[in-house]
Amino acid sequence: PAFDPEPGDSGESKAKAAMRRNLTLVQNHVHRSYAPLSRYMRRASAFFGLTGGMNSYTTPVGGVGFGYHFDPSDAFILQVTGSKSWELC
Repeated sequence: PAFDPEPGDSGESKAKAAMRRNLTLVQNHVHRSYAPLSRYMRRASAFFGLTGGMNSYTTPVGGVGFGYHFDPSDAFILQVTGSKSWELC
């Protein structure tokens, strides 16, 4: 299900409702709206000589998140809390 905020709505109430339903929140391109992440992304892009983007995935405690899958692009992953089994291929 999609929980897109209405114009002028921060989406906070819909995000909280989604979390109560154990859904994963996906925030694409978070570096575009938060200056510290934007600076980090510019530095990482310059260091690696590659363009990139930054997404955020938040799964509530007890939530499943995404099932087994692969991403069609290279990724650096930073897991802040919790535990998960990762496989690299």
